[in-house]
Amino acid sequence: MVILGNTYFITMTGPIQNLEVVERWINSSSFLSILSADLVVDTFFWLGAFLASYQMLMNMSVNEGRLPSSKCKLYINRIARLMPLYFFTLLFFWRIVVLFGGDGPMFF
Repeated sequence: MVILGNTYFITMTGPIQNLEVVERWINSSSFLSILSADLVVDTFFWLGAFLASYQMLMNMSVNEGRLPSSKCKLYINRIARLMPLYFFTLLFFWRIVVLFGGDGPMFF
């Protein structure tokens, strides 16, 4: 949803040559989910911060209230959790969306 909303908002700031397609987008019922993408971004950031702080508090409870001695391990753990999703997103938009998505004279 985050990527979809940002892609839509970037698309709408550029030149629009196919107004009929944009009008069909706006009149569709699934367009409401795209308009609420800014709220999804806020929720995504809030949830990410909540889970990161929860993990830090769990690590502190194991270490009797002190921060973990290996801060590098915390960064590596976070990178290891996020990189598979990042690579999947890159692969998805690099190969799959190009094959099945989009239309109009400026798509390719």
